[in-house]
Amino acid sequence: MITLQLNRTPAIALIPSHPSRLMDWNSNPVPPVQFDHPSPPKKKRVHWDDDLNDPTAKPAKASDIDRLCALYAYLDGEGREDDKDGYQRRYIKDIIDNQRLYPILEVVCSDADEWSTRHSYLTGKPASVTRCPTRIGRATKCYFAYDVDRDRLVFMKEYCSTPRLSAGFQPYWPGVMLEDLNASSPKDQKHMNEEHLRQISGGAIQEVPKARFLHRIVTDRIGRPLETYKDQRELIICLWNAFEAHREAWGKAGILHGDVSVSSIMIDVRTGKGFLNDWDMCKYRDELEKGATQHARSGTWDTMSAALLKFSRKPNQLSDDLESFVHIATLMGLRFHVHDMSEMTTINGKVTIDHKKLGEETRLAAHYKAVYSQSNLVQGMWEGGRQKFYRLRLEDPGVEFEYPEDPLQLLITKFYKLFGPLYNNLDVKRYQTSYGHVHKKAGPTNRIRNPADIGIATEIWSDSVSAIPGPPPQSQTGTFGLEELEHSHFNHIWGFFGREDIEWPTDDKTIDQLQGAVGIDPRCRKR
Repeated sequence: MITLQLNRTPAIALIPSHPSRLMDWNSNPVPPVQFDHPSPPKKKRVHWDDDLNDPTAKPAKASDIDRLCALYAYLDGEGREDDKDGYQRRYIKDIIDNQRLYPILEVVCSDADEWSTRHSYLTGKPASVTRCPTRIGRATKCYFAYDVDRDRLVFMKEYCSTPRLSAGFQPYWPGVMLEDLNASSPKDQKHMNEEHLRQISGGAIQEVPKARFLHRIVTDRIGRPLETYKDQRELIICLWNAFEAHREAWGKAGILHGDVSVSSIMIDVRTGKGFLNDWDMCKYRDELEKGATQHARSGTWDTMSAALLKFSRKPNQLSDDLESFVHIATLMGLRFHVHDMSEMTTINGKVTIDHKKLGEETRLAAHYKAVYSQSNLVQGMWEGGRQKFYRLRLEDPGVEFEYPEDPLQLLITKFYKLFGPLYNNLDVKRYQTSYGHVHKKAGPTNRIRNPADIGIATEIWSDSVSAIPGPPPQSQTGTFGLEELEHSHFNHIWGFFGREDIEWPTDDKTIDQLQGAVGIDPRCRKR
């Protein structure tokens, strides 16, 4: 909790054992330093130094906190029209009501255009914190912050990155006005534990690890999660908004997002439009040829392309990002709309989702784990996407929706029909040779032939055979492959939903049918 509550405060845990151990929780966990303690404590102790914490953050002034409270009162009264759905009030209330555990801090950032100009923001409880064990301490944190100078709510993201994002780097966020960018100078917070890892490895780590600096990005756009969409029309429009932002980044700046997911698409609480967030994993066009170098993919597992999951060393390509929109739309349909795996009941004569049956044991949970969460550790690399790969080749998401002619279901169908021929025409052997793991051959085996007159007719019956997808249907040879896929190939799909004769349902969204059932990201499992 210390590293979550206090802003970037170094913390060291003294763990009693024989021998005792010191563990640094401020960055990537390093192998603990072992030593013989003369009088080891009976309980684990955690030590931190307030003098070493973030120099750009300090306790907020009482007068500024009063102004934050006044903004809440305004939005709750005469300014309610500016916050129709109440999300800004909810975010402010989170800051105010959680001061005991998350003290309100004043954070100072430099202006993106005038580096000498500095602005003050109030932050409290983070809206989200990366909780994968390898990101403790220096984890990415996102806040809804109060802009003291402009008397408004803004969004702040802080993370530790290499000098590639140092002063002068201007991230390209289509559709988002970049208000401020703070890239800490070397005299500010800098993590060098990677250097320690190299030293204790005895030279096993060949590449010199890079120091990481604390960065902050502040934007004037405040979002709510994509899952809060009101109806199918709002969902599809928001997906299209994000798709167009992706098109603009790629077409005008040559930048690939790299992690299009449910959580990276948000809905602007002021305008209701969708926008594409989380660009910290983006790459320039000329950087894309470099394949995976870590034991696991960086990005969101369940919306990652089948090709990236199946071929663990494949470099990210445009088609991988575009395919993520397919999986986002499908997951929204599975989670929030009625289909053949929905758990239904009747309450007061109305058929609805049976929330008591939701959980790990549902058919939908099993489907999710098989298609979207499946993974295996092969030769030190995480692989997955087997069912996702076959589902795309079959042009079938593996679910039957109650209303297949509704817009969202039509969108999913059209997406799969676009990708089906691309995966059927994929040169799997070439991909496996270039990007897959190397199969180690066991060597020649002894073989015998059946005698010509033995007369045995063999038939194999197995319950497992029915679970193996059959050969995909024959499809016409496409004029392009996955590697040639572009945004323009989606134009006919998005254009279809711009027709005036489309009928949009307004009351078919259900509760989240995967609540309490979503599997853990395989890269965060204990190994």
